[in-house]
Amino acid sequence: MKQRKFRVSLGEKVNEVSVESYDETIEDLKPKLPVGDELKILVGNEEYSLRIEEIPVFAGPQIQTTAPPSKPEKKIVEVKGKQVKAPMRGIITKILVAVGDKVKKGDPVVVLEAMKMENLIESPYQGTVKQILVSVGNNVATGDPLVVVE
Repeated sequence: MKQRKFRVSLGEKVNEVSVESYDETIEDLKPKLPVGDELKILVGNEEYSLRIEEIPVFAGPQIQTTAPPSKPEKKIVEVKGKQVKAPMRGIITKILVAVGDKVKKGDPVVVLEAMKMENLIESPYQGTVKQILVSVGNNVATGDPLVVVE
C-alpha cells in the first residue's frame, strides 16, 4: 500500500490529508490541482484561496515537525568488488538476487522502473553477489551502484 500526504489550505483553515493506494501505481494519488499552485475560489460572495502542498512520507516512525525536512544525505558505502551500476535514473521495483547467489555475465540482478517502463539490469560480470546496495522503492541516479559482484 502506497501513501502520500498533503497539506490543504483553504483560506485560513489548514488540514493534512492522507491518500492511500492499494494497487501498484502511485500516479492515481496525484491531486488534480498542481501541487504548490494557488487557486482562488468564489463561494457566494466570499473568495477563498486553495493551496495544496505535498508532505514527504518516510518509512518508519512518523515524526511531527514544523520545519520542512532537510535534504537527506547520501550514505557512503565501502564497496569491495565489481559494481553493477544503474544505467539510468529510476526506481528499484524488484531485486532478483540475494547475497551469496552466483551470477553469470548477462544475468538480471534488479528491475529498475524508468519512464513507466521496467528495465532488467543485467550483471556485466560473472561471480558471487557480495552486497546489495539498494532496496525496493529506492530512487537511483545514473551510475549509482546497485549490486556488488566479486
